[in-house]
Amino acid sequence: MKNETKAQNIWSMTDDEIQTLKDSRAVLSMSGGKDSTACALLLEKHGIPFERVFMDTGWEHPILYEYIETVLEPRFGPVTRIKNEKFPNGMVDLVRHKKMFPSRLTRFCTQELKVFPFEAWVKAQDDAVVSIVGIRRQESGARSEAERWQFNESLGIDTFRPLVDHSFNDIIEMHRQGDIQPNPLYLQGAERVGCYPCIFARKSEVDQVARAWPGRIEEIAALEEELTQKAKQRSNDPQLVHPRTFFHARSGAGATSIKEVVEWSKTAFGGRQLKLFDMTARDGCTRWGMCESPLANSELVKIRESTKEQTKCITRKAWA
Repeated sequence: MKNETKAQNIWSMTDDEIQTLKDSRAVLSMSGGKDSTACALLLEKHGIPFERVFMDTGWEHPILYEYIETVLEPRFGPVTRIKNEKFPNGMVDLVRHKKMFPSRLTRFCTQELKVFPFEAWVKAQDDAVVSIVGIRRQESGARSEAERWQFNESLGIDTFRPLVDHSFNDIIEMHRQGDIQPNPLYLQGAERVGCYPCIFARKSEVDQVARAWPGRIEEIAALEEELTQKAKQRSNDPQLVHPRTFFHARSGAGATSIKEVVEWSKTAFGGRQLKLFDMTARDGCTRWGMCESPLANSELVKIRESTKEQTKCITRKAWA
């Protein structure tokens, strides 16, 4: 009985909410992540028609685009890609325009590449929409007070957050019951699957990005060098110009490049000793219960043994 009650709770919506959405033009912000996918499953379960939009920052992993095209669109329908027209190449164009990387104090990436493009899209529509987003209070302190329903005065539309009270495990259970595979990046140890990497990436996530997609690290390194050299050209005293870095003052000592941060990310707590085992990927597929699934059978979902220079997969309960 307890499991039945839990299963009912994760899919619950009030009759008024269901009717309101059915009478409206419901638009789901579909990021390719677990929470927006759970939102899509929730709307599908209650028979609510909805449109899908994806704010494309140009900074996502190729796996995310593939997941949208091969899993989400076949299941839920076409996803409209939205970009900031001023920055057709997304993050790279934006960074060059700003002459700097976003940081915790100047987080312009979210506004320019997600918020502003969505607002422009909404204003271009002929009728009002209800914006549906997969935000959970459990995610962070900033979201702990998120309201389930909120009116956006600047756009004149309602925002609906049906998952505000859901836990991470609720989201996993919705994927299981909804019979849909999660974004494979989660099985590789990723905590988030939006910008890859995000300026807020944790130490383990930096390490994961460097191993899963070294080309991204090289791209960041090239941008760092480009921005630093241009800053020196603009300066009256080039010797005083600090290196432009993607991760501002990370690794304790204050890294001056992405490659220094990557080396730091390989270390254990304290930043001095290399980790004997890298458990990130194991934690990813284990948490989703998918270490025996085909999706987990890749070179990325492994445990790396640094001292023996070999990898081996940890077997866990399969997804079923």
